[in-house]
Amino acid sequence: MEIPGAAPDPDRLPAGLGIDPTERTPRSFHLSRQVLERARAAAYWLSSTGGAGPTTISELVERAVRQEVERLEAEHNDGQPFPAVVGRMRTGPGAAGAERIRRAQRARRRAAGGSAGTG
Repeated sequence: MEIPGAAPDPDRLPAGLGIDPTERTPRSFHLSRQVLERARAAAYWLSSTGGAGPTTISELVERAVRQEVERLEAEHNDGQPFPAVVGRMRTGPGAAGAERIRRAQRARRRAAGGSAGTG
């Protein structure tokens, strides 16, 4: 069993090895609404003014994620791609998102006159 946060296994092949970099795959992610609206505006205004930079949200996300992955690889893996992931990764909102959901649920229960409970 692998432990998240453990050192990468150097015997595994690098993530993305042998995959055509132009190949696209659809994915669904959750973004804060503020970030999404700012991304939409940036892509819209750059595309309408002929400005340099990404002109679609997909292009903007691709560039941003690539930059962050390269930064993480440089900082935590000697500039090399991390080993490929085998199996499924945890999904869901993460700790901060889970806490936001719990707060919203408690607020709805209070507004409906129910018990706020503990959790």
